[in-house]
Amino acid sequence: IIPWLGQPWLLAGAVVLAGMAYGSFWAPALAQLSDVAEARGLDHAYGFALTNIAWAPGQAIGAAGGGALAGATADALPYLVLAACCALTLVAIRPRAAVA
Repeated sequence: IIPWLGQPWLLAGAVVLAGMAYGSFWAPALAQLSDVAEARGLDHAYGFALTNIAWAPGQAIGAAGGGALAGATADALPYLVLAACCALTLVAIRPRAAVA
């Protein structure tokens, strides 16, 4: 809804909520990374270093790609893509019922 909000105070609230939604995926992702690093015998420091090495270019490419996509289409499209990514991630990581 961010691209369609006209009131500044509504926009500010939506940006804060969106930041919380995007940020909520960090804890499970880093926990999974730590589990995989440990299972493969990789030191935690190396796992953390690999995360940082991957994060920086991902941030740069994502920002440039989002800006290019918004410039080529509309500002709403990158937001809709991010919303879809969040929804798909939520579905992928939701706890599954144990099979008896």
